[in-house]
Amino acid sequence: MKLVVDGIDRIPGTPARTWGELLARLDDECEKRGVVISDVSFDGQPQDAFRTAAVVTRQTGKMRIDVKTSTQTDLLLTAIDEAIGAAEPMCPVAAHLAAAFRAHDLARANQDLAVFAPNLGALVQLASNITALATRVDERAQHSAVDAVPAEIGKHVEVLIGAQSTGDWITVADVLEYDITSALGSCIEGLRAVRAVLADRAA
Repeated sequence: MKLVVDGIDRIPGTPARTWGELLARLDDECEKRGVVISDVSFDGQPQDAFRTAAVVTRQTGKMRIDVKTSTQTDLLLTAIDEAIGAAEPMCPVAAHLAAAFRAHDLARANQDLAVFAPNLGALVQLASNITALATRVDERAQHSAVDAVPAEIGKHVEVLIGAQSTGDWITVADVLEYDITSALGSCIEGLRAVRAVLADRAA
């Protein structure tokens, strides 16, 4: 087995038969250094789910294992950038959906809404999780704009569902174009503020 950590060849002490055994040792080392394992590759193949049961039982054998570590702050900054990147396109999507409902293009609008709604829910959950983790790293990262988003969007979604059930497509369009878009804007603004705090900490 060849082990490379952050570009530096490492000679493991006691040989590890499985990736799981080696991972446990690396986790202990990383905890002492204040970092976490962020990326793993086996023989040049990225292992996105390197902590799953199917992967930890793999025999190390003659594999080349590349490990990259990052600070928790670096991981959070990456997660925030990805969340903002996912959120920004959702604002024009909400506006397009609203336009479709106003035009009574109902088949397409309802079909697209069925895709948009789960993505919106996933984004809200991600933003909440990021803020909670960021606050543990630095209390200054706590941001009311992000914390208020789940309840705010939940309230708007209730109105939207009620309007959809009664065929009040104008209200559905208004909620999407104005309320949901505004809440997404608050979420993005809050995430950017949290990012600025973490970036200042990392500087």
